Amino acid sequence: MTATVILSPHPDDAVLSCWHALSAKGEVTVINVFAAIPSPGQPLSWWDRMTGAVDSAARMRERLAEDEQALVRAGRTAVNLEFLDDQYRNGAQPLDEIVAELDRRLPPSTRVLAPAGIGAHPDHLLVRSAAIRLRDGGNEVALYADLPHAIRHGWPPHVSGGSRRRPGGAAQLDWEQALARIGRALEPTTIHRLTARARADKLAALREYSSQLEALSTMAYQPLETPDTLRYEVVWGLGAGACR
Repeated sequence: MTATVILSPHPDDAVLSCWHALSAKGEVTVINVFAAIPSPGQPLSWWDRMTGAVDSAARMRERLAEDEQALVRAGRTAVNLEFLDDQYRNGAQPLDEIVAELDRRLPPSTRVLAPAGIGAHPDHLLVRSAAIRLRDGGNEVALYADLPHAIRHGWPPHVSGGSRRRPGGAAQLDWEQALARIGRALEPTTIHRLTARARADKLAALREYSSQLEALSTMAYQPLETPDTLRYEVVWGLGAGACR
C-alpha cells in the first residue's frame, strides 16, 4: 500500500483539512513544514497577538504540543521541519530549501497531500509550490482545500449540493482564482463527506488546539462546531510526474 504524507504548513492544517486521510487505514505521516521555534524575545507577531500569546517562542512550543495531542487521536505522528513561519521571518524563504528537505525525507512513490493555497497564505503557497516540484520529480500529488481559509465565504455550491447553474459567489471565485494560478490541469474534484462520527472525532482533535481554536473559528464562515462547517473535505489530484 502506498504511504501517504500530508504536508501541513503549520501545526493544525492536517487535522483541519485532511481528517479523511488521517483516519484512514494505512501508513500516514504528517510533515509540519513551518515548525521552527522563533528566537526568544522577538516582538510578538500579529497572529500571536490575535491569539493572546505573550511570547512567540513559547507559543510555538505550545502549538507543537497541541498538534502532538491532536494527532494522537488519529493514531498519527508529525515530523517537524526547521523552517520559520511567515509571521516570524524577516525575509523570503527560498523554495529550493523546502523542496530539498522534503525530497530527502520522502521515499519514492509516496502519495503527497498538500494545500491548494486557497486564501493565498504565503506559507500555504510555498508548500503548494514545493509539492508541485515533488510531483514533477515522480511523486503522486493531490491538493486539499485549506480550511478554514477555503470557507471564509462558505462552501461553494458544487461542494455543498447547491445548484450548479447558480453562480457560486465569493466562495466559488476564491476557489477558482486559487486553482487557476497553478497553471495545470487538475483531476476531477474528490469531495469527502464526513459522517457525523468523523466530524465529532475531528472536532475533538481540533479542540486540542486550545491556543488557536477561537481564532480559527472566526476565520470560518460559521463556528467550527456547526455541523456544516466541517461536513466536507475536498481534494484535487495532480497525478504523478516523471519517474524518479
